[in-house]
Amino acid sequence: MHTIKDTPAWLAEKIGTFKKLGFFTSETAEQVLERICRESENSYFGSVTGLQDHPFIDAVLLSFCTECVWFTEDWLMYGAGGQGYPDYAGVLENLSRISAGIFRPEQIKVSDCGYFDARDKCISLSFIQAGELHELIFCADGSALVLSFTEELNDYLGEYSFQYFRDPYGPCFVFFLNPGQKELLSTTLNLSNANTYWLDKARFYQENERMHDAALCYQKAVSSFKGDFPFVFSEYAYFKEAQGDPEGAVELLRQGIAALQHNNHTKKSWWQEHMESRLRELEK
Repeated sequence: MHTIKDTPAWLAEKIGTFKKLGFFTSETAEQVLERICRESENSYFGSVTGLQDHPFIDAVLLSFCTECVWFTEDWLMYGAGGQGYPDYAGVLENLSRISAGIFRPEQIKVSDCGYFDARDKCISLSFIQAGELHELIFCADGSALVLSFTEELNDYLGEYSFQYFRDPYGPCFVFFLNPGQKELLSTTLNLSNANTYWLDKARFYQENERMHDAALCYQKAVSSFKGDFPFVFSEYAYFKEAQGDPEGAVELLRQGIAALQHNNHTKKSWWQEHMESRLRELEK
């Protein structure tokens, strides 16, 4: 049986750091250490005392902080056995639980709304939060647990945000974090939220001729650009051109080229060459 005297120094230091940042608030450090060591014996990852060199040890330890972390063992097969995709109403309920009441969705509705081009089902997930109706649009991707829509949820959660880390082999950790907590975990985990959520939603609205909504989502896609998915600039430029705004398309292409030059100092990417070619055509 584990005793507090058996606790490795590295583990005690980790828990101390987490406590200072506001994790495990309902327990003392000694209580947290005792409980984690005891409960981890029969957990998915096994005893934490032997996991010092685990590649995502911070996420493993924080999975025991269930008041602000939701852990699932297999995000790839999360919806297996159901309607072919996860129960997203239940997913929102889990997100609400770890948000300590800050995120409180009501009247949740889930429906299919067609298919994304050459991709899986398009899901509409609507709910009311603080008296306002919200509609999340995203690709269901089979039985896998999709969390890209947290990008939109974070827009109205103030300083807090949902962040997640997914291991390619199954385990998934969803965190509800304040800025200090997010900064710490970002140094040790590849937290996800840089994705194509806003671009997918823009395309959906465009296909359904909701052009004002499409433009707003394209703007979000561009403003959330973090170095990945440079095609957001090109896609928005095509939209602008189709809407009779070639000047706007030119400006977007210039922004995209500048962003890529900032990220690729020594070598032009294919997307940069593509946007430069389109820019030359528009400027003729």
